[in-house]
Amino acid sequence: MLAKYIKPSYLGILIGLIGMMFVMACGGDDPTPVPATSTPAPAAVVEATEAPAAKAPEKEVIKFHDGQWGSNWVHLAITRYILENGYGYETEEVQGTTGTQKLTLVEGDVHVNMETWRMNIPVWYKDETAAGTIVDLAGTTDPLTALPAGSPGQTVAVAGQGFYVPRYMIEGDAERGIEATAPDLKSVEDLRKYKHLFSDPNDPDKGAVYNCILGWACQKVNRAKWHAYDMYTDFNMIEPGGSAALKAAIVAPYEAGEAFVSYYWQPTDVINLRDMVMLEEPKWNQECQDSIDAAVEAEPYEAELGCHFPISDTHAVVNAEFAKRQPQVIEFLTNYYVNAKSLAEAEAYKSEAGVEWVDVAIKYLRDHRDVWTTWITDSSGVFDPAEVIASIDKQLSLEAESKDLTAKVKEHGPACAETVKFHDGQWGSNWVHLAITRYILENGYGCETEEVQGTTGTQKLTLVEGDVHINMETWRMNIPVWYKENTENGKIIDLAGTTDPLTSLPAGSPGQTVAVAGQGFYVPAYMVNGDAERGIEATAPDLKTVQDLRKYKHLFADPSDPDKGQVFNCILGWECQKVNRAKWHAYDMYTDFNMIEPGGSAALKAAVVAPYEAGEAFVSYYWQPTDVINLRDMIMLEEPAWNQECQDATDLAVESEPYESTIGCHFPISDTHTVVNAEFAERNPRVITFLTNYYVEPKPLAEAEAYKSEAGVEWVDVAIKYLKENGDVWRQWIATDPDFENIIANVDKQLALED
Repeated sequence: MLAKYIKPSYLGILIGLIGMMFVMACGGDDPTPVPATSTPAPAAVVEATEAPAAKAPEKEVIKFHDGQWGSNWVHLAITRYILENGYGYETEEVQGTTGTQKLTLVEGDVHVNMETWRMNIPVWYKDETAAGTIVDLAGTTDPLTALPAGSPGQTVAVAGQGFYVPRYMIEGDAERGIEATAPDLKSVEDLRKYKHLFSDPNDPDKGAVYNCILGWACQKVNRAKWHAYDMYTDFNMIEPGGSAALKAAIVAPYEAGEAFVSYYWQPTDVINLRDMVMLEEPKWNQECQDSIDAAVEAEPYEAELGCHFPISDTHAVVNAEFAKRQPQVIEFLTNYYVNAKSLAEAEAYKSEAGVEWVDVAIKYLRDHRDVWTTWITDSSGVFDPAEVIASIDKQLSLEAESKDLTAKVKEHGPACAETVKFHDGQWGSNWVHLAITRYILENGYGCETEEVQGTTGTQKLTLVEGDVHINMETWRMNIPVWYKENTENGKIIDLAGTTDPLTSLPAGSPGQTVAVAGQGFYVPAYMVNGDAERGIEATAPDLKTVQDLRKYKHLFADPSDPDKGQVFNCILGWECQKVNRAKWHAYDMYTDFNMIEPGGSAALKAAVVAPYEAGEAFVSYYWQPTDVINLRDMIMLEEPAWNQECQDATDLAVESEPYESTIGCHFPISDTHTVVNAEFAERNPRVITFLTNYYVEPKPLAEAEAYKSEAGVEWVDVAIKYLKENGDVWRQWIATDPDFENIIANVDKQLALED
């Protein structure tokens, strides 16, 4: 089986983001790992993995938590490759944040978290290991201590984190011609003396510091500490929506020799391969930890005490029931360990070579056979380690045959003047667009492509600056002010033509990617009408509008606040999250309903699909076309009709927190277009022609998204299936290219090689 899975590129080039770690020049106060001495490491694992000897387990799809950062992607790529090609398991990744993982790992919707930062979630870790819902493969140890490097079940030996600045700010860099600008900068408190160096362009009287990523536990911890240090009086916290955005925002100013301060962690290529200084903070102590633990339970995350993160290690943590079912997998994962140097090098290779994560795994496995073969053991006798290793070796030997198969287009010159960078907003229909267009550009036109993860907010910056070239599914109606400003000033080009973002073009118009893009608050139809076939009675027969939810709030009770209902909002960092907050305030719905905000599209999808399949009550924001809505019987709740006055009030409200509008109304129903960076369009006219012609009908779009979930395949497989079944469609997208015959032949040739 050829292991192939498309992963978004980790190298975005956002704005000026953050700073990093590894080179710790903080003096004697730098925290050091505290060895764990009391609890034997393997004990919990042995108990959880006992199984009858020589009895093969029933194989299942192994689901890994994908927290969206580099070192974890290295772990996932390597372990998935071995499990798929050696042990014969199917695997998949479930995207989420720290918050979603705390739910999914306990419930068994995710089986494995390869890099669990226990020190950031100590209360949860202690509660769930004590309850027996999760198993730490390194043994249950104090989450604020570290085991010896390379201990079984450990995945990172020294996991440090904090606020970083580049060393050249403190000491200068003669080789690069950079003079020291902050020679006395040693601690977080010292930042006040130099806030003019870190000026926030939106609030020049204050400095800007880049925080951890929205939805991660460290985001909340840093907010709590910032309040304790009284740093908000001098510095604003900028919170990126994804790991690529945070990384990009550090790399860019570092390469330019500019001033910045940012949260980051190690081991990462960002810190380990750059000369960074971690700023001193008060030493960690238990009283401070208790204060922070209490503060991060609810917004606004304000602690009385602040101190340095404890430096500990990370472990592979698994769902306890999964551990019982798959003892041989647990044995392999317990043995797995990649040292810090190799981990950082693997992450750096992804960025430098512009390859996929599966290629990172292949390179590591080829270069370190002496290491990974020691992970393949089986004390139960079910799997023959020699056969597992032979299967992996065989697959590795075949990988070279899948490379360099694309015939380059020579007669008319290169189709792409550069690597084509797509915005990856992290949702299903957009992933379909990316998979199909990237497959054709790579295998037909001979272009290199990559995806840059981000949110609506980051895309509004990167697309204008040219750090991202293309957004395939631009929801113009959610960002009308930005759209109008940047099409008028010529920074971006709408391939469907510059039109009113609150109106729609005819279906299938050139440059359009979704003909009818609707969004709002949905409930399952069985709540209103019942479902005789499923034996479900109507529980809310008069539920028609958002305001009607008040009458039925008991059906949607928030487990954390039972006197109120809960509604699932749009995803953290997306524009619709802010819009919905503004409307919720205008409707005065906060008095009766709390808004739950998932950290990623997988978490939001799970919040709808799971209760729907169980026939339970729920209300959630969603959009269409998606498999979630189009393939289920859902009802969009009514809201006041859209009008310009309401739009103006909403546009004003979403400019800054707490996003409170005086007027609320329904989202305008419009269409989505492909929008590109204007300078990129000038350099790559053939790519622009292809993308303008591209269009997938709503039904096949939803079916393609559903196929990904139902078949448990990768997005590249979705593209292959669509292209094999719709040759008459995609050939028309290429028909106007001067070298269309060769491009089509190249795509056909590659499709014929796919298994």
